[in-house]
Amino acid sequence: MNKNEISKYLTTDAVNTNGSSRIGSLNHMKYKDIVRRVGPPTVNYDGAHDKVNVEWVFKVNGDIFTIYDYKSWSETYTFDQLNHWSVGGFENTNENMQILIDYLVLCTEGAKINKLLRQNG
Repeated sequence: MNKNEISKYLTTDAVNTNGSSRIGSLNHMKYKDIVRRVGPPTVNYDGAHDKVNVEWVFKVNGDIFTIYDYKSWSETYTFDQLNHWSVGGFENTNENMQILIDYLVLCTEGAKINKLLRQNG
């Protein structure tokens, strides 16, 4: 069985998500479930961002993805009630997006976060 490489960015300093857009969704998971699975968000905007409060950034087999709370408008709602997250990425990355979602939801053994990245690597 092939192992999939999933890495979580700890900072956005050396990763570029410009040009990415919503390509999917992660449903039936609350903030605390995601944090329990992969740790705190890569970015917590603390109300400083117009449409997003928190965002995780991942690399899956070389493709960049984000999971974020698009237009929840409330940090309290995001942290306590939100269970429908946007998944951002680039075109033609659906297979790797599904690997990330499966990892988060199903905790599959075929995908493990093997690195926490401070910079692109």
